[in-house]
Amino acid sequence: MKPQNKQLGQKIILGALFLAIATLISLTYFNYMESGEKVAFLANEKEMIIKDLKQMQESFGELTDAKGKIADEIKANRERITTLLDSLDLLEVDYNILQTYRGELSVMRKENERYRKIIDSIQYENLLLEREIDISNLKISELSEYTEALKDTNSVLSNYKDSLMTANSELTDKITEGSILNIYNLRGVSYKSRSNGRVAPTSRAAKTDLIRTCFVILPNRLLKNLSNDIYIQIIDAKNNVLGEKKTIHFDNEVLTYSKKVAVKIKDQPLDVCDYITTDGNSMSKGNYIVNVFYNEKLLATSTFQLK
Repeated sequence: MKPQNKQLGQKIILGALFLAIATLISLTYFNYMESGEKVAFLANEKEMIIKDLKQMQESFGELTDAKGKIADEIKANRERITTLLDSLDLLEVDYNILQTYRGELSVMRKENERYRKIIDSIQYENLLLEREIDISNLKISELSEYTEALKDTNSVLSNYKDSLMTANSELTDKITEGSILNIYNLRGVSYKSRSNGRVAPTSRAAKTDLIRTCFVILPNRLLKNLSNDIYIQIIDAKNNVLGEKKTIHFDNEVLTYSKKVAVKIKDQPLDVCDYITTDGNSMSKGNYIVNVFYNEKLLATSTFQLK
């Protein structure tokens, strides 16, 4: 081989060697950079998962209204999150491990949403139940009042049975003079309505938006099984008639009433109760009068006071 060819071959070999070394250095550098980026990405993902797990643990902790089996499941999920957080601190994570933790987190999010829907439904049912209980308590209270009134009525009937029979006999002989009803235990009670639909007694004028009038009609043989109209008149502290404010004419007399109630007289005491609605903003402090009329005849009067 000629010396010139030999030198040319050596130069080619050296050039190839330098090219290989440069390529190896470049690959090593890029692998190093890629490895660094991968480590940084995994570390960032790990921190995000830890943050999400802690937030999910706090979210489970907010479900304090859970009872029974659901409460046990929520407790188990919180303990599971604690275990996952502890294992994340100890493990060298990779893509597969992070994917597994992401899957666990997704399942817990769905469970958390399901528990919240169940608890919201239970709270709504409890609210309805509380309203039913409140209404039942009001009915029980009213029933107690009716019972006491009935006891008083029975006592009156027992003490004055003979006199009532005599009075009814005399009324029978005086049909042309008209039939008169007798009522007992007339009372007016003011109520306020709450935002949840409940009602409660009140003595405050500004809060009153409902007035309930109750009384007992004593038996009347002449009017038995006949439909009769009773007129309730409620007069406020400024001498204004509340309620419907309708008028009816009786010969030369005019009656303005708050509400008309149709009753059918029985051969036993008849409890009658009815409401009128009012505007609390227009209610005045002072004495209120409740009158009950049968036709133009005033049967009874009662008063109550609003502050």
